[in-house]
Amino acid sequence: MSKSDASVQIEYLKKHLPEYFGEISAEVFTEISRHIQWLRVERDQILFNEGDPGDSMYILFSGRLQVYSGKGKQHKLHGYILQGESVGEMALIANEPRSATVRAMRSSLLIKIQADDFKGLVHKYPELLYNITRDIIGRLRKSNLALSQNFTPNNILFIQGSQDIDIDAFLQNFTGKLRPYAATRLVTPKSLKKPVSEFNDEELRNLLNTMNKLERKYQHVLVSCPYGDTGWLKMAGQIADRVYLLVDFDSAETVTRFEHEVLAYINQEYTKIEIVFCHRTGKKPEKTSFYKKLRGNADHYHIRLQEDKDFARLARIVSGNAIALVLGGGGARGLSHLGAVKALEEHNIPVDLVCGTSAGSTIASGVALDMDADTRYRLSSYFIKRKPFIDITLPVFSVLAGRRVNTALKEIFNETQMDDTWINFFTVASNISKISPEAIMSGPIWKAIRASLSLPALLPPVISNKEILVDGGIFNNVPIDMMKNFFKCRVIAVNVSASPEYSIIHDEFPGPLKYKFKRLIGKETGSYPGFFDIISKLTTIASSSKFEKDYHLAEIVLHPPVEKYDMMETDKLDEIMKVGYEYTISRIEEIKKAVLY
Repeated sequence: MSKSDASVQIEYLKKHLPEYFGEISAEVFTEISRHIQWLRVERDQILFNEGDPGDSMYILFSGRLQVYSGKGKQHKLHGYILQGESVGEMALIANEPRSATVRAMRSSLLIKIQADDFKGLVHKYPELLYNITRDIIGRLRKSNLALSQNFTPNNILFIQGSQDIDIDAFLQNFTGKLRPYAATRLVTPKSLKKPVSEFNDEELRNLLNTMNKLERKYQHVLVSCPYGDTGWLKMAGQIADRVYLLVDFDSAETVTRFEHEVLAYINQEYTKIEIVFCHRTGKKPEKTSFYKKLRGNADHYHIRLQEDKDFARLARIVSGNAIALVLGGGGARGLSHLGAVKALEEHNIPVDLVCGTSAGSTIASGVALDMDADTRYRLSSYFIKRKPFIDITLPVFSVLAGRRVNTALKEIFNETQMDDTWINFFTVASNISKISPEAIMSGPIWKAIRASLSLPALLPPVISNKEILVDGGIFNNVPIDMMKNFFKCRVIAVNVSASPEYSIIHDEFPGPLKYKFKRLIGKETGSYPGFFDIISKLTTIASSSKFEKDYHLAEIVLHPPVEKYDMMETDKLDEIMKVGYEYTISRIEEIKKAVLY
């Protein structure tokens, strides 16, 4: 170890040991330092196995660790140990076997304290155990497990997949958009005196040490990998937490030689690859699913190179500051989403990710396709004018045949696929074959919406992969938790499921014709839920309870006052949309404080 490396490590201990052990005197610091061992664990090496004795604890100095239980294909990933975090202390304190296996995702340097040394320290300085236990409890309360699942990557590798892409221009724009959210450093191989492929072992080790120092100094280290630089790829691939493969969309039908090298070299069990499809024009994407399949079905983003807002969106997603919009179901009351989204846009509150359930899925699709407010309104109006809910049929599977709904959705969306949206998007349906909610992220948009709004008894279920899908509102009407599970983001949720208050004045439901006639001439003063309202209320009981539990997960929840509208009152589009708009405007400053920096 060089003198400079030793100095860095001592400074690290002075800074971080108090964070872990609490405020400690110089005497305690010296005593702890005497019992510390420095341990290097190479990529793919096991630190300890599930079931091993709890004979030591560790603090991660540099690198990244993966925590999982089980073996082979049956293993369950629990999360990651990030720089500065500890692992192994719970088994040591409880004197129990290890509850999980820990493996190095990349070359990692750790501080190790043996069990006997640890016990000696806490016996001599009991306050250390108190501070450690408090730290463990705090982490468990914060996340229900002391691990990072949706961690924000530090070392981010951008790879030029095609010679048609100007990676320097891309990263110049992207870095500028990222810096407001985090301290960022861009690293390229241009500053090196010779290619990495010509480095000897000592030069390569020095380079990796330099990268580790940058990782400790900056929240994000962006590493640029030019097309064809295999040596740099192999070095950067060792330290990358996330890889973004830049693909020219116009030529995406062909996977380049260098792309094949990238996909073969990067082990996605450790390092996730995501595709950034780069567009020179604003022409709507097509065949994205096919292009993804050629590249192993990695997650993807679409970036219009001439649109600064697309770079800003990607920067927020990468930095863990994405703004996600979650639109709940509620029949015609969901038309208020049109006004809510319009208000957000007018006040420059961006939407980076969007999802919806039932009626919310229809509006979410327009947001995902980057339609303007007028287009979203026009298409919603068109859908209503097509009278999709009048094709009554023999009620074997449902009251309505569903053909008119299918036709209207197909006329609006054609065969546009979920992967072909500018903004990442999913709908939520209820899989009654599995008795669970299901996020639909692929396939035709029209079918994803159709599944999400298939209210039982009203519309026939949708069959997907021989499983039965119905309205997403049964299990998850406002899927805040699903959005949070998929992305590190800040959520604006819009809940429109509140039911009208009814005035019950009879001892039994009146006859429908007499009731309607008396309402028409003003002699009926009572009000009662209709057929569709009763079905909707029954099918969303469990979902309502879930929403009460998940409410706190969102940064802000909006409740447009649409209770007085029945779920089939689509003829009041303009009125309901206005309610959503005016309500959202009234809370716009709260929304900004909740999701914007």
